[in-house]
Amino acid sequence: MNCPHGKQVSPAICRRYHDDDEGGNDVGTSVKVDRLPLCQFEHPRAKIVNARVDGKTRFGPWAYMCGAHFALNGVGLGTGKGQILLLDRETVDSVGISW
Repeated sequence: MNCPHGKQVSPAICRRYHDDDEGGNDVGTSVKVDRLPLCQFEHPRAKIVNARVDGKTRFGPWAYMCGAHFALNGVGLGTGKGQILLLDRETVDSVGISW
């Protein structure tokens, strides 16, 4: 799906990415990290998956989540909700947010 800001994302990610962000302002939605942590949710066949979001879950606590688990369990992006984890040279657009 093309969200209103031109990104190729699922409807859930579009809603979370642009929640309370009418002007397209990405302040507080991403953070640079030296390495990506692992997703803290269980994956089939013990698959190891890097997290792309550090965010609050619908259960209350915060967790490192891959895109799929963020779409299922995350509450949004921005201050007090969650941040996309980016490596040194990455940008929000370059990681594709189209999980």
